[in-house]
Amino acid sequence: MPRTVSDFFRLQSRSARARALLATLALALLASVWVAFATPASIDLASASSVGRGDGALYARIVDRLESGEAYYAVVAEELREGGYALRPAVNFRLPTLATALAATPGEMAERIALGALALATLLAWLARLKEAGGSPVALALAGVGLFSGVGLAFTEAALVWHEVWAGLLLALGLALHRADRWPPAAAVILAACMIRELALLAPVMLLAYALARRRWAEAAGWAGVILIFASVFLLHLQAVLALTSAQDPANSWMRWGGWGFVLSTLRWNVFLMDAPLWLPALLAPFALVGLIRQAHAGYRERSDLSWSLRAKPQAEAQNPV
Repeated sequence: MPRTVSDFFRLQSRSARARALLATLALALLASVWVAFATPASIDLASASSVGRGDGALYARIVDRLESGEAYYAVVAEELREGGYALRPAVNFRLPTLATALAATPGEMAERIALGALALATLLAWLARLKEAGGSPVALALAGVGLFSGVGLAFTEAALVWHEVWAGLLLALGLALHRADRWPPAAAVILAACMIRELALLAPVMLLAYALARRRWAEAAGWAGVILIFASVFLLHLQAVLALTSAQDPANSWMRWGGWGFVLSTLRWNVFLMDAPLWLPALLAPFALVGLIRQAHAGYRERSDLSWSLRAKPQAEAQNPV
């Protein structure tokens, strides 16, 4: 029971916010499910999860030809042309890191062991990070199931040749390893992710901005170094691609806006959702977004309280000298 008028209005305000949140969540669920039924799945998981069809078959052929001693860029250009793929823009050529590494690895079993070890390391690193944050055993068990739903893709048939699987795991591992006082291991792992898939570059850019905002100059210099190293390698990559392509080669748009339907399709890249109808991730996505927003808001409030206390302490000491 509220003891004062201010307590009463505080409770009313919380109740109003809760009702507004529930109403917003209900609308988001309805809109998400409507899009799921109105939009066909934009990713063919049957082709993507098989090494015998689609892009997976393309990557596998490239690795096979590298194992026989052929040059990477010539092989990719020929395979793209024969498969009817666009050769422009130059980013349609994947960086040679993964294909070269797979071609140099002795046997598929060793490759699968390496990928499985990376997935397991990523899972354990995040569980350790969540344990540091004070997670209960039940929460950690549930988190483990959720984490496996993502890293479990490493154990599917075509995962070996998919750049996104390797880069995604490396990126997740790097973020789990990141600490304010121990950032170099994270920087090395995230640089490896960038060398496999250039889209991972967003992570060091954001971490650089975060380090600058926190005035951690040594860490900021480290992330700037990661970006410069990747940029140097990527420029060499682009030069090699441009030497093999011309304006007559077919082109497509590197960036496409697929809307919420595309987001829902990508959410099916989950070992528990790969065979699920599209309306199931449509139901789950709004809850995930609410959790993300809540966690971000809690982190913001914690930093704000800490900043206020750090400013208030010197003022209190000045007013009440001992």
